[in-house]
Amino acid sequence: MKDSLDFFKKIKDNYSVLLGTQKTIILFFDGKNVTSNQSINLYDLEKGSFSRSLVNTAKEFSIRWHCKALVGIDEMLFIINKPYNFIKKYRNTASDIVSITSQEIFSYFNNIYQNKNMYFHAKVFAINIDKVELFLKYQLSRWTNVLLQYYLKKNGYDTHNLKFVDMKRIVTETGIYNNLIPLFRNGLLIQNRKYYDFSKYVNGNFEEFVFSFNVQLPTNVQKVDIEDF
Repeated sequence: MKDSLDFFKKIKDNYSVLLGTQKTIILFFDGKNVTSNQSINLYDLEKGSFSRSLVNTAKEFSIRWHCKALVGIDEMLFIINKPYNFIKKYRNTASDIVSITSQEIFSYFNNIYQNKNMYFHAKVFAINIDKVELFLKYQLSRWTNVLLQYYLKKNGYDTHNLKFVDMKRIVTETGIYNNLIPLFRNGLLIQNRKYYDFSKYVNGNFEEFVFSFNVQLPTNVQKVDIEDF
């Protein structure tokens, strides 16, 4: 019997990745099927909307976990540079952390989200602290691209065969995109209850961004002829 228990414990341990306290822990939550859901408008910041609930949830857990939070598109990321207390609370295996924190995120988010329950894909991984800056640049590049595509799709463009440079030309021509708040262009960074333009933060500008939910939402743009490019 003991041999059997040891055998199954080894199988279980093979799927229990230890994270430890020496590296930066990154928690990633991605709203399920959000951008493909026609009933969800990411530009809506009314009380109970998806984006407002996402920002408020990210802010809440950045306070609880004493860490940076990133918000962009339908995603939240938490960057925990000193994870000792976090590991102490949630244990040090990836499966423990994902299973427990995802339930906490689900509960808090759906308590303020005024729609059907939203589910999140959750991941956790660890990187060396000297790689955090590189990770932030990667995340900024990714969100800038996806948010640009989302904006164009919302305004009737087929972005499937468009290169990034062409998409930038289109939004420059239409003129509205650059007036959007950072959340809609490249994401927000939240730390110590304060908001920062994610793009500026990554590029060394740590000036606080005064974020308000009472902003003018983007309107439909006059389409330009892609062939002109």
